[in-house]
Amino acid sequence: MTQRSQLEKVNLKLATLSETHKRIGMRIDYHVTFNMDDEGEALRKALGIAKSTFSRLKRGQKEITLTEILILSEFFKIGVHDVLDSKF
Repeated sequence: MTQRSQLEKVNLKLATLSETHKRIGMRIDYHVTFNMDDEGEALRKALGIAKSTFSRLKRGQKEITLTEILILSEFFKIGVHDVLDSKF
């Protein structure tokens, strides 16, 4: 009788920093996908971040700075609280 080796369980869900990061990222991804003609390039440049960092932001895997929250607020013409509440 041969003994089977136990495989480590793998979680295929992408980890996010928090539910707030996830919600903000989902809203950004929504706007990039449905409301922007440039695939979010103008927003990415306004934030001053690389494409890979922008991708992590959309997935909720990047820490969001206060400066980035202010830029999102100005870019979408909404209040800071609306960014934090993902109401944009």
